[in-house]
Amino acid sequence: MPEPARTERDAIEKKFKKDRQSFEDDLAGYLGMVNKFKEAGNLKQMDDHLEHILALKEHLERAQFDAEKLREKEVLLGWDASEFEKLTEAIEKLHPYDDLWELVYRFTSEADIMFPIPTRLSSLNTLFPY
Repeated sequence: MPEPARTERDAIEKKFKKDRQSFEDDLAGYLGMVNKFKEAGNLKQMDDHLEHILALKEHLERAQFDAEKLREKEVLLGWDASEFEKLTEAIEKLHPYDDLWELVYRFTSEADIMFPIPTRLSSLNTLFPY
């Protein structure tokens, strides 16, 4: 018959493994979301892209915190701390998209200030008087 302390440790390890696997599944989902930005090139959806990037950055920041907590628990259990490579990969892959869409946002904002819509429309009418 197993001793109570061993049974309790086994239960703790089992729950921890389940929690860690759930976390890794979340990381895979975040990485999938980042990879979808390869297809995001429509300027008309700029605001949506920026919102998605912001939300994803918040999720990844929270995931960094959660990863550190999981590593601490692994060490307490006497295990090697996990690297969570998908977390690092998602953060690294998101960075260029964040920079790109931030640049697009700044460019369009400044273009709107420098060239208000009526000015742009009238110059188009001059170029294309049909």
